[in-house]
Amino acid sequence: MRVRRVLWVLFFVCSGVYASEAVDNLNQLLQSFQSMRANFVQTITDVQGQVGVQQTGVLVLQKPNQFRWEVSAPNAQLFISNGKNLWNVEPDLDQVTVTPLTQNLSTVPLLLLSGRANDVQKLFKVTVVDDHSYRLVPLTQDSLVRELDLVFVQQHISEITITNMMGQKAHVQFSQVEINAVIPPQAFVYQVPAGMQVLTQ
Repeated sequence: MRVRRVLWVLFFVCSGVYASEAVDNLNQLLQSFQSMRANFVQTITDVQGQVGVQQTGVLVLQKPNQFRWEVSAPNAQLFISNGKNLWNVEPDLDQVTVTPLTQNLSTVPLLLLSGRANDVQKLFKVTVVDDHSYRLVPLTQDSLVRELDLVFVQQHISEITITNMMGQKAHVQFSQVEINAVIPPQAFVYQVPAGMQVLTQ
């Protein structure tokens, strides 16, 4: 269960505005593509910096607001959005949870990549760390996250690091990134298999 709670950190965060130039540059990067496919490795470290869970999988996204975050190891799990609903599929539990997809970046940071770049300045204080990376700090005091770091290479996202208020980090590194790849619409369609329990929120 701890693995699943940690994975949700990537999808459910809270809130940010700052230097207009930093925001403009970040927005340009986030708006420079319409689709993306990439492999990922997500590594979780505790407050002492000790490496814990490491997950591997594939991310596919298509603007606006469609994405497929599929974990292959160590335990299979799938998050998939068709732009309206979000499915959290847990095969080992024979269970899928369906929720309406919130359109708020403060709760679904992956929307930064899949279509809500213009909301960055409303939710985060943005600073430039160096020529290729940006730090986003939530504006609201009730945020679950202390900071969100984005790193770009050759105009595309290469790393995301989310630090929660306790100091725990979720670091996602992307590889074999394909920008503006042709993504079939069925990639964002989920059919619940017979016998799987469906939960709604």
